[in-house]
Amino acid sequence: MGRKSNYEIEQDITKNLRFKINSVGMRSLTNAQEQLLDDTYDVLSDFVQEYSEMFDVTSETARKLQTVYWSYINEFNKGE
Repeated sequence: MGRKSNYEIEQDITKNLRFKINSVGMRSLTNAQEQLLDDTYDVLSDFVQEYSEMFDVTSETARKLQTVYWSYINEFNKGE
């Protein structure tokens, strides 16, 4: 493999910095916050799959989206 271009070097630096920042951020989460992020990821994944396959969302997925939305607001103090 040849020498990396300046763009590739910059991308590596950015990727490493983002990894360090994310690692520190994830370690500072409470267990409840970490679980909420996992649940949110799962529900969004279900939503994207359902919507892309049939352009419709089941009522169960809609309820899950609403649940993680309110949990997110409460857990991360995003309310008004």
